[in-house]
Amino acid sequence: MGAGGAGVSGSSSDGGTAAAGVAGTPSTVACDASKKPALGALGLRTVFQSTDLQTVSFAAQPPGSDDWYFVEQRGRIRVLSGGALKPTPFYDVTSEIALDATYDERGLHSIAFAPDYATSGLFYIVLTPTQGERKHRDLLLEHQRSAADPYVADMTVKRTIMSLEGVPADGLLTNVHNSYLAKFGPDGLLYMGMGDGGGGCNDNQGFVGAPQDITSPNGKMLRFDLSREAPYGAADNPFVADGDPRVLHYGLRNPFRFGWDAETGDFYIGDVGQDTHEELNVVPMGAKGVNFGWASEEGDESTCSGRTVRPNTTVTRPIFFSTHGGGGGLAPACSTSPFCDYSSIVAGAVYRGNQVEALKGAFLFGDWAGDNMAAMYHCGEANSDVTPIDYVRDVNVPDDGYFVSVGDVPAIASLTQIVEDHSRELYLVVNQNALLQIVPAP
Repeated sequence: MGAGGAGVSGSSSDGGTAAAGVAGTPSTVACDASKKPALGALGLRTVFQSTDLQTVSFAAQPPGSDDWYFVEQRGRIRVLSGGALKPTPFYDVTSEIALDATYDERGLHSIAFAPDYATSGLFYIVLTPTQGERKHRDLLLEHQRSAADPYVADMTVKRTIMSLEGVPADGLLTNVHNSYLAKFGPDGLLYMGMGDGGGGCNDNQGFVGAPQDITSPNGKMLRFDLSREAPYGAADNPFVADGDPRVLHYGLRNPFRFGWDAETGDFYIGDVGQDTHEELNVVPMGAKGVNFGWASEEGDESTCSGRTVRPNTTVTRPIFFSTHGGGGGLAPACSTSPFCDYSSIVAGAVYRGNQVEALKGAFLFGDWAGDNMAAMYHCGEANSDVTPIDYVRDVNVPDDGYFVSVGDVPAIASLTQIVEDHSRELYLVVNQNALLQIVPAP
């Protein structure tokens, strides 16, 4: 996800400082940030794993259904129903996707089901094709399930909600920092994270200024009202009069994963960093026009030389950041923190389920390549220290939190998503072919 560099810092239990500064009104739900989550052992059980699934980066359940829809980056959506994969893909654009063998962030990224999906059959696809007529475009598309078979999509595009040409980097169309996720928010509107287009701090194509430019959709959190006319920006978005009407928040690099606390409405955004930091940002539901600082600032440091924030604005600081290990003297060696191997942060969810008592009220997050996950409390403008949750317990270390297998569970090599089901229980999409559930330890 375009991350690089390394080291350690941030709001953590290893002695880092909590970076605070949240715009708006604090949440009112009872919450105690004076102590970090006391977790101990947490269980993991395998819901589904199959070699028939490849490059899975996202999973979701339609409203009112226990089925799981697995999104494969290479272009298919497969449906798990009744414990088995449907033989025919729900959605298939494999003819438009041929991923670079070395590294490529394009492809099929996510699906968002309309709140009334059970009756309307409408859903929304986030896609960046690598070939064909739609090559290099960041797309947000409206589709409908087939009238003949509810487990097969009608591949005809009903509406193109967004079609954004890729940002040039080094004279080429980039294959990183695209659009990855669209989700319906508590207000019933559709949100989408839009990356800055990639390219590091280079400015030979002028893209680095885009995250601070409110007339550009790049490096933004976008908010769509699908009942309006194109370009579908919500009427109360902050820059309707003088910028891109779709923009809600700005100053982001690569908002790969985001979501809301089901009880407070707090909006969590994970921003994948460049050479120094991974960020976790939070704003209250209803906040608008928040500036997160990129490309001028990242974590607690200035980043790209000569970059400034938009005039007359205040940067909202992350509630957590980790510094990449080995970052050219920017940070201590990786062994000094449990989070220094983070390179592409995966924002998760505040646990509001009922099965895992120790996790209640804690925000859970992780990293694409990190060796652990983490939990913390965010209470208005106060943030607790962070509890690491190790994938594999070291019996020689007094772990604050760790996972134990419940049944046959694969070793976790990569994490791409933390997802809630309809009961607010939490699941992990791992290894690009497996779905695991967090459960009580045996």
